[in-house]
Amino acid sequence: MNQLIEYIKSLSPSMVSIIGIFITIIVGLLAWITKTLIELPITGAKETFYKLMFNKIEILSELKSHLTFIAYFPTKQIELKEKIQDILLRDGKTAYIDSILFADIIKYSITEQSSTKDTLAIIEKLDNELSLWINKSKEENKYFYKFYSPYPLKRTVIAIAMVIWVFLIFFIGVSFLFAGICLLLLGSLFWKIVCIITFMFLVILGVVYLKK
Repeated sequence: MNQLIEYIKSLSPSMVSIIGIFITIIVGLLAWITKTLIELPITGAKETFYKLMFNKIEILSELKSHLTFIAYFPTKQIELKEKIQDILLRDGKTAYIDSILFADIIKYSITEQSSTKDTLAIIEKLDNELSLWINKSKEENKYFYKFYSPYPLKRTVIAIAMVIWVFLIFFIGVSFLFAGICLLLLGSLFWKIVCIITFMFLVILGVVYLKK
């Protein structure tokens, strides 16, 4: 530490200013990366949640409703099956349906008369698809569910925990940055090379992560 202080004292004022600006930029960059790493998973999970959840459940539920009516009112099959065909041809939402299930529903909708057994079989497949997707959505959006709460008190606690987490990561990052600067200024050639390679690796790793 004494060597570092003496080294800083020996530097010219302009060099000290340059180092100060460099450290400020690095600290700001670390703060921005930390903020992004926290917000990006939450935002991405939330967008995925709304986009897939509402579109897929909407069309599956709509199809299930028409099929349920067919099960209760078999005499209205032709009219209700025409509505099912309209749903399948509307707004390209069939992309949210499994291809095998889509083929089964198409085949069912163009059949003039179907038995109650066939109708219930399609309804069961729709139920399985809904359950499977909802479970998958919950698994993929654990991060969003973990940090989201409708209760004000719980949201406050989560916010405080996230702030503490940010400061902890920030403190660790600044500590590593300070250690790296010390090694660059006072370390041997080997440690200078190690610091430069590590810094480049971390930058590349951060860029790759943010592009996901």
